[in-house]
Amino acid sequence: MVVTWLQNAMSLELKNNVVYVETAHAIWLELEQRFAQNNGRRIYELKQSIHSLTRGDDSVSLYFSKLKSLFDELLNFEIIPSCACGAMQPVIANQQRDWMMKFLMGLNDSFTNIKAQIILLKPIPTLSKVYALVQQEEKHKQISTSSHSLHDTLPWLLNPIFQQTDIVQNSLVLKGEKNLFAPFAKFLSIL
Repeated sequence: MVVTWLQNAMSLELKNNVVYVETAHAIWLELEQRFAQNNGRRIYELKQSIHSLTRGDDSVSLYFSKLKSLFDELLNFEIIPSCACGAMQPVIANQQRDWMMKFLMGLNDSFTNIKAQIILLKPIPTLSKVYALVQQEEKHKQISTSSHSLHDTLPWLLNPIFQQTDIVQNSLVLKGEKNLFAPFAKFLSIL
């Protein structure tokens, strides 16, 4: 019944080549020999892409997504057999460690401190955990960069106001007014 179904699903050219095959397994092996492609070229391309991929100007999220999609595609070609005995656990752990290391190696130098801290963690964290830590560090850097730029920008924004002021006896005085900006000036550490 399965043999008939397979033969009916094939084109006439293929059907003529497997018409005398008796089992579904034999049909499958015949078709696999004929159409199986060598995946060596694609595996090489994937490994080359993984090796050369770096964060560059991408966000950590985009870099991780690119790398993870390459890892996932490679996993389709390099299948790690599963077993109930746990003998493959060291192989899987080594693969996860290698992927985590590649992710860290692709980050730029601004992540040197977090990379060093992650490498020292015991047990070795998963790739997903490392991604979460690095992404948190990236957000922290963005927040601190924006607060530094605000601190650098405020004097320029307030420059027209301060051009109309005089500093008299450690207090900021608008011409004609007394101590109008003193609390704000102390906040900015101007006095």
